[in-house]
Amino acid sequence: MNKGFLHTAALFCLLLLASGCSNFQKLLKSNDITKKYEAALKYYEAEEYYRASQLLDQITPLLAGTDKAENAQFYQAQSHYMQGNYILSDAYFRTFYTTYPRSPLAEQAAPTLRRIADALDNPADGHAEAETWDAWWEPLRQLPEMGGPMAGRRRRYGEQDPNEQTAVGLHLELLR
Repeated sequence: MNKGFLHTAALFCLLLLASGCSNFQKLLKSNDITKKYEAALKYYEAEEYYRASQLLDQITPLLAGTDKAENAQFYQAQSHYMQGNYILSDAYFRTFYTTYPRSPLAEQAAPTLRRIADALDNPADGHAEAETWDAWWEPLRQLPEMGGPMAGRRRRYGEQDPNEQTAVGLHLELLR
């Protein structure tokens, strides 16, 4: 009985610990805008752009009309840019730039907007390669540890171009 009770108690404690929230999760659920704002700036400074953007996405609309709104909008856009979310950061930077055209931060936003526009308009210039099916798979083919999975993929799908319509016959053959 003692042994069973101890196992049950240990399991219960482990479940209790596993279900607890991290400080970041607690902060996300919090209603304290000031704490979220301060934490977002700290995450940004620590180059934890995902966490900064999560917090700023929640509070930026709530800060409109306050003295913190300008910084919040800028860092929200910049956090998304640093994560490579160029389309979203482009929208945020444009909103920032039209809302605060005389801000000292607007001088920093303008070149970033140009870089985003270049990356979106000219994907083959090195910012983001124009991707084809073969270009996507080629780096994986080069990795020695991917030899087995790539062989399995070839057995399963052959060398068929996925952009073409797959015939019902091929689907049936692959299911056998």
